[in-house]
Amino acid sequence: MKKIISRVIDIILILLIIYLSFRLLQKKGIIESKLDKIDKIPAFKVEDVYDNEITEKIFKEYDFTIVNIWSPFCGACLEELAALKELEPYIEENNGSILGIVINSKKERALKTIEDLQLEFINVIPNKKFYKDFVKGVLNTPTTLFVDKDGNILKKSTGSYGKEGDIKYIKKVIEKLKF
Repeated sequence: MKKIISRVIDIILILLIIYLSFRLLQKKGIIESKLDKIDKIPAFKVEDVYDNEITEKIFKEYDFTIVNIWSPFCGACLEELAALKELEPYIEENNGSILGIVINSKKERALKTIEDLQLEFINVIPNKKFYKDFVKGVLNTPTTLFVDKDGNILKKSTGSYGKEGDIKYIKKVIEKLKF
């Protein structure tokens, strides 16, 4: 039994080293994701979690949109979602909006998280085309993009600084990108 436990621990450590090495190479720009290579969100037509059709035209209504790619099973995502919920009035005052893209989840689980957090902004679950064209390039959650009226990506970030840190970071980016 000790040998099995020892082998499992070895495998876990090896996987952790591989993951951390990959992340380090990615941060240094040696490895790029598909998302790193694009500067505009491609045209899309998806449904939000309440079955309303959403397209890239949603960006035209605002000076900027924060596109937050998240999973209900990601603790850092939940922290960032809480920050976005708190910042929603501030974002709206600055003629901005939020669009959530839920990944790695069934609709029912996404809805439960949205209801638990009392999120009011639009959240979509990508269809196969949008997943292939865009979301597949996301390697980490949460991934947050600041997008202009035309869907051009102005700023990209991954991870969370915790709710309070995310609030400070997002406000700082909005101030820097003032239109």
